[in-house]
Amino acid sequence: MAENLFSDPEINRQIEASILRLQAKSLEWDENPDGRSFDDFIVETLVKGLDAHAEAYLCKVDREDLIGRYGDYLRKVGAAQVRNAEQRSHLKDPYSEDRLRKMAENTGSIICRRHELTPEQYEAEVRAEVERCRSYSMPEAKKWHEWYCQILNRIETRFEARYRHWAAEAIERVQRESKARASKPADLSLIGRLPKEALVRMEAATAAFMAGYLPKLEREANKSGPIHDAELLRELVIHQFNLVARECLAVCISPEEFEAELRSDIARFVRYGLSQYPWLAEPMLKELDTGFAFFVMGVNPWAEIPEADRASAWHVGAITGEALTHAALHLRAEAWARAAEGGFPTPDEAGATEPGGGNPNGTDAGPAGNGADPTESDSTGRKRGPKPDHETALRVAEVVARIAPDGDWRPKLDDICEALDEAQIPFPPRWRKRDRSCYGWAAYDERANAVKAIEYRLEIAKQRKKTTPETLS
Repeated sequence: MAENLFSDPEINRQIEASILRLQAKSLEWDENPDGRSFDDFIVETLVKGLDAHAEAYLCKVDREDLIGRYGDYLRKVGAAQVRNAEQRSHLKDPYSEDRLRKMAENTGSIICRRHELTPEQYEAEVRAEVERCRSYSMPEAKKWHEWYCQILNRIETRFEARYRHWAAEAIERVQRESKARASKPADLSLIGRLPKEALVRMEAATAAFMAGYLPKLEREANKSGPIHDAELLRELVIHQFNLVARECLAVCISPEEFEAELRSDIARFVRYGLSQYPWLAEPMLKELDTGFAFFVMGVNPWAEIPEADRASAWHVGAITGEALTHAALHLRAEAWARAAEGGFPTPDEAGATEPGGGNPNGTDAGPAGNGADPTESDSTGRKRGPKPDHETALRVAEVVARIAPDGDWRPKLDDICEALDEAQIPFPPRWRKRDRSCYGWAAYDERANAVKAIEYRLEIAKQRKKTTPETLS
């Protein structure tokens, strides 16, 4: 987990850009020194490289247990920078054995006689020349090694100071995050936001399913081996997963939230509910737990199992994990289709329905779970669920049109996010739940979700522009 935490592709690209700028300044300094000594320049360049990593990944440290991991990561970066300088840059030993051998091989006597000598004679001549080069360069080599020890001591001292500086920054950041979490009331989980009507519908749908499933279980379970038992369990798991997911879809505020909750609240709720059935034997409980673990972690359960062995033996969790993954793909497609039709509420409207309080308009909280289409219109002709935030969507569209008038806005995502923040356009509130340090569009690390959020608002704005003339008439 520690490796993944400090291996974010987006942050690594930011660090790479910072390092390239430092390298550019290094080349400029070689051409036009700015008054600093060579030693000062080397030390400052390495320290700035370390700071680039430290500053970029500080945003990941939001818990007490991550402070030590952050410090370990920085020390690895510092060691890698010194090692890189020793192998490819200013700290590379000019009097190493390899360098002396190259000097020996390029002397005039060796070059002139190379074709006259046997390989053994050539090697002996080169070794003798290496010793002469070593003897000749010994005074300069001693001076270089003295300099190397001094500069390395300076680098290590400065690095130690920066390690402690960034450790203090990490401690203060964790304290700020802890205070922010303590001062902010806990957000309701997705399951906690379901109205009573949804829970009643789920109970009724489960009872109807069990009426046919339990007799089938009695007829077929423990008859054909664990593979068939796992397939029977799969029917129950997928029914419950789809049932709960579609009810939750009705209270989600965005497709991004729904995608995240499929592997979070929804998966936990379904797994816990199924584990309470007393008639599930230990092998199938293991299939259940392992299958959900595969799904939540995004692991392919068949990855290390040869094709020929997949049907011949029971591989714990593989059948359930694969089925959950396929079901989640279908559910995600439903969510994005709903988003394209403007079927998600705005952030303010999403909290209008209190848990267990039903719909304030007196209508059903949502059609999911009884087989109805979640985007189906009610008797008044309006789509069920709160209306999309057209005003915010139009403001987003205006910013995008200004920054990318040609319509190709994705390469300019960073500029657009900064402009959205300047215009004080609210970002998706779910981002704050995932990353407590997020304070705006430009500060959110998961850029793919930022693209989806902008696409969603552009689609709403597009629909608004189409329907405005009819509404005005």
